[in-house]
Amino acid sequence: MPEANGLEPSYEQTFFAPEAKKGKLKLVASRGGADGSVKINQDVAVYSSILANGEAVSHQLKENRHAWLQVFKGSLDLNGQNLKAERRSGD
Repeated sequence: MPEANGLEPSYEQTFFAPEAKKGKLKLVASRGGADGSVKINQDVAVYSSILANGEAVSHQLKENRHAWLQVFKGSLDLNGQNLKAERRSGD
């Protein structure tokens, strides 16, 4: 849902080179389109990262904020919990 009623629907698409995401968090979508990210009419910040074995990134959440993490390929440890990408038939 958009953050306000009556907003004109829109569509935006861009390409983020793998080099821009390797070993770091790259902002890819945000409320205001900061840092070349696509603009979303939501109070969100969406990041993407490509990590090699042994690489780590960290992100400090602001007070009263929440995070959602999706592992696309491979596995990672998040605060001591191992997360793995799982594919199902049809994925």
